[in-house]
Amino acid sequence: MDYLVVINQIVILFIIIIVGFIASKKNILNSNLNKGLSDLLLNVTLPLLIFTSFNFEFSKDLLKTSLEIFLVSWVIFIFSIFFSNVLFYKYKGEKKDIMRF
Repeated sequence: MDYLVVINQIVILFIIIIVGFIASKKNILNSNLNKGLSDLLLNVTLPLLIFTSFNFEFSKDLLKTSLEIFLVSWVIFIFSIFFSNVLFYKYKGEKKDIMRF
């Protein structure tokens, strides 16, 4: 993995956080603007990001890896259901449900 790309993204995120912090301290960002920006991110930017993330070359190796990940995740999911029943068998009712979750 190219660590330089990861470090670059962390630095960009840190700069965005600092700009947001300074803007809120100087009252540039108020609650109405904050709500509007949140709505923009959730309703426009995030769906477009999800859509563009599927822009990749399809291959048999990718399909094979995807199926392996799917099967392993189901095995872990089923195992966690049984393991949580054994681990929290002495709890009752809603508390047992919360503990199992």
